[in-house]
Amino acid sequence: MGEDYTDSTASISGWAFGIFFGGSIRFPFGLELIAEIDGRDGNAGIKYHHKYFTTTFAITKAEHFWSPKPYSPRFTIGLETNNRFMLEGPKVGAIECIVRDHTSKQLLPNSIVDIKEINKRYKAKGGTFMVSLPVGNYTLTVIKPNYVDYIAKILVKPGVKSKLIFNLKKTEEALRYEVALRQKQTNIKKYFDQGKVYYTQGKLNEAKSSFNMVLSLNPDHQQAKEYLVIIEPRRAELISVYTSEARSRTRAKDLAKAIEYWQKVFDLDPNNTDAKAGIASLQKQIAAAKKPTKPKKPAKPKEPVITKAQIQALYKNGVSNFTAEKYNEALKIFKQIIAYDPNHKGAKDYKKRTEARIRVLKGGG
Repeated sequence: MGEDYTDSTASISGWAFGIFFGGSIRFPFGLELIAEIDGRDGNAGIKYHHKYFTTTFAITKAEHFWSPKPYSPRFTIGLETNNRFMLEGPKVGAIECIVRDHTSKQLLPNSIVDIKEINKRYKAKGGTFMVSLPVGNYTLTVIKPNYVDYIAKILVKPGVKSKLIFNLKKTEEALRYEVALRQKQTNIKKYFDQGKVYYTQGKLNEAKSSFNMVLSLNPDHQQAKEYLVIIEPRRAELISVYTSEARSRTRAKDLAKAIEYWQKVFDLDPNNTDAKAGIASLQKQIAAAKKPTKPKKPAKPKEPVITKAQIQALYKNGVSNFTAEKYNEALKIFKQIIAYDPNHKGAKDYKKRTEARIRVLKGGG
C-alpha cells in the first residue's frame, strides 16, 4: 500500500505520521484569528464573520518562511456568502410612548406624536400609545394644547420595544390661566361661604350681594341660585317678626330695644314706612325724657310773725343796752325792730344815736 503513494525516484518515504494542532480566537466584532500546525505544515489566517458573508485571508505552508530554499508559502483570500438576507423580513423595533404632565405626572390624553421621518402622526388617546417602526433614527415631536412641544431624537433597535416617557411643561400662558382659575375658585368659595353666614345672621341684603358675586364668577352655581330664590320669602318673614317685636318692646317701654328691632326692619326694607315712623317717634320720646328741667328756686323763708308787744319788748331791751353803753348789742336790736317795723320812730332814732356813739368810741368824731 505504501508503494502506491511513493515515488520510486525520490528519497522520501510514502508513509507519514504527524500530530495536528489548531485553534482560533473570536472577537465580539466578528473578527476571528486562526492558526493550525501539523507535523509538516503551518497555516494561519484571519476571518471576518458577517451575518450575510465571511471573508478569509490566510497564509498556508508558513513553515517555508523559515525553511531552507526552495520554499513556496501560499497566500489565500476567500469570500463566502449565504442567502439569509433573502429569507429575512424587514428589521423592526417598537416604541411605547407615555405622555405626562411635568408637574403632576398625570397622563395627558389625546396628545399628538409626530414622527418626522415617516411623515405620520399618532394620537395617544389615553396618554399612551405603541407603534412598530423599521430600525433607524427618528425625530419625535409631542404636541398637546397649552403645553410646550417636546422634541426628541430616538433610535429604534431591531426586536426591541423601547419605553419613552415625555414630561411636558405647560406654556406660560397656560400657567397664568391656571393661577387665575385657582383664584377664581377661591373667590367663588369665599363669596358663597360669606353669603351663607349673612343669610344665617338675617343680613339678607349682604347675603344677596354675595350670592350675586358668586353667579358673576360662575353663572351655573346651583347653590347660589337656590339661596337667591329663598331670600325674599325669608325677608318678608323676618320683617314680620321684627315688626311684632318692636311693637311689643314699645308697649313695654323698652324704647332702646324697640328702636333696635325697627332698625332691623329698616335694614331689610329701607322703604318700610312703619319702621321709619317707629324710629322717629321713639327717638323723640327718648330725647324728651333726657331733656333737663330747670331747678325751682328755693322759696324764701317766711319772716316770723311778731306782735307789737314783742316789738315793744325788744325796743325796751335795746334802750337798756344803750343806757348800759352796750352799743353793739343795742344796734343789732334796733335794726331788728326796723326790719319788723320800718316805721318805728323810736328804733330809728336810737339807731342813729347808737351809730354816732360807736363812731365816737372808735375815734371817728
